[in-house]
Amino acid sequence: MRFNVTDNSGTNLTKFQVPVYLNTTTFNYSKVNASGADLRFTEDDETTTLDYWIETWNTSGVSKVWVEVNVSASSTDTFFMYYGNGSASSGSNKSATWLWYDDFSTNTSSLYNVIGIDQGPWFNTTAGYVEFREYGTAIGADHSLLYPNVLASITNAVIEARVMISVQWEFQGGWWAIFARHNGSDVCPITYGFDAKPNTTSVERPVLERFTYPPCVNRSQLAGASNTMANLNWYDVYATIGNSCDNSSCNMTYTVINVSTNTTLATLIYNDNSASRILGPGIVAMGCYENTSVRYDYFGVRKIACSEPTVNLGEEEEIATNASRTDYFGGTVGLSNLTNTTVSNGNVSLVAASGNVTAFFDGFEQVGGQPYYNVNWSRQGTDWDEGSGPGLIHEGVSSAHADDQCDETNDWIQTNVSVTSIDLSDANSATMDLWVREDTSFDAGDWFRVRAWNGSAWVVIYEEDTGNWASGGTWRNRWASIPSACLLSDSQFRITIIADNTNEDIYVDEFRIIKQLNVSGSVTSTNVSLGNRSAWNMFYASHTLPANTDINYRVLAASNNSILCTINASQAAAGYNISSCAGNISLIKLYANLSTSNNSVTPLLGTWNVTRK
Repeated sequence: MRFNVTDNSGTNLTKFQVPVYLNTTTFNYSKVNASGADLRFTEDDETTTLDYWIETWNTSGVSKVWVEVNVSASSTDTFFMYYGNGSASSGSNKSATWLWYDDFSTNTSSLYNVIGIDQGPWFNTTAGYVEFREYGTAIGADHSLLYPNVLASITNAVIEARVMISVQWEFQGGWWAIFARHNGSDVCPITYGFDAKPNTTSVERPVLERFTYPPCVNRSQLAGASNTMANLNWYDVYATIGNSCDNSSCNMTYTVINVSTNTTLATLIYNDNSASRILGPGIVAMGCYENTSVRYDYFGVRKIACSEPTVNLGEEEEIATNASRTDYFGGTVGLSNLTNTTVSNGNVSLVAASGNVTAFFDGFEQVGGQPYYNVNWSRQGTDWDEGSGPGLIHEGVSSAHADDQCDETNDWIQTNVSVTSIDLSDANSATMDLWVREDTSFDAGDWFRVRAWNGSAWVVIYEEDTGNWASGGTWRNRWASIPSACLLSDSQFRITIIADNTNEDIYVDEFRIIKQLNVSGSVTSTNVSLGNRSAWNMFYASHTLPANTDINYRVLAASNNSILCTINASQAAAGYNISSCAGNISLIKLYANLSTSNNSVTPLLGTWNVTRK
């Protein structure tokens, strides 16, 4: 499987650790050894092997694999993951992959520098921990540090450790720390400490501290937690320390987890803007202080960058026989084009909320000295005017007045205002939305109507007896669905006021037509090579099609994107023989068009696969 790593920090990433995540939707576990022992990683040359470590392996869920890579500054480099050799032994090695990792299963004392330790270190290789002690009464020359030589120049790092206080001898004594040092001597370093520090009753609590020099007895607490910690209990520590992206501060996070209960005891975050921020290489170390014996079960360090690199998965190619290529859409490496589509967690889907378009809007504002209603509308009747100008709530109103022009026989008047030339021919559906207000009397028989033209007649899409309104002067928002027969290339709408008395004032504002489009989008693969095979064989796709959605597939000639094969969704799901339409063309592309007539749902393309004869 091909994957890319992109540097986002603007610096060369050298021997840098990146996590590769696999899950059941982006990876086929059935093709791998049950334990993942046959995983291997290479550079783009498909020969140079890379160190890796399987942190978690879950064939029914998410697996996390760390890979050590080299990536040029601000570039995207390609790597490969191999699997499928059931007899292979595991190549997973955390010590080789991370900057440093020691589980103390062997005596590695020769690899460490020891500073100020009163007793130890002792390597208990049976239980798998290292222990050392310090009898000093205060921080200063009497302190204990244990650090590997390889970390002497590390600046930005993630530190992981499992630690326990095994013995405390005096009141206020007993605390441990994970340190990051950037200056000072071994006896009196300038450090940041990710600590478990006792209070006045010798109860341990997680704290972030800064130790300054000189004098080396100065230290200040940057952040602290109220949660207490117990002796003879293992705690997992995750500490991140590094310069900010603009080098203006040192950013730290510190998380402590109770191993026995698997609960987070504390998470502390601090950004140090002081002059003592880390600017250059430092030393990452294990420590213990003030009449304490401390055990470390493991101690590991890896690099971080600002900002962290991104990993993008691609397609799977069967290399032993060159028989098939599959993309599980764990990323976009195997794709050359996405149009109105996106890839997420093993699925290609339509971009959300892309189908709602405002086809027409009028706030009845004055334009170029023209009355509000004259800009887009035409009048049928003499009573539409621009009323009293901008409304009380919504700027710009158009009003209909019934001013002593009643029909003498029926004692009512009707006045209309119409808008035309709204293109709704491409809409799956559409709605009308407006605001309306009546300011004077509310007699029964006062009607407010909105009508749409269906090509041969006016159709009422909304009407209301304004005589039933409880109070005047109140703006009301009204909306209605527009019948499909009125979704024309030249759609027209008419607002009608019918009044049975004089001096009726009805105001209309913010008239809006919204259309919901038939949404579609496409995805195209990168070139797929026939390689050393004789002809193309089958095309398969797995997808999910909710109601009112569809996916249609094509096989294209890579040279000019001409269509070689057209495949519908059911044919793709069953497997479609492309030998007759694609033949033995050396390079092809796969293409899918996703569509929906319901903007709230999208089809999902989960996998596509092509085989060769």
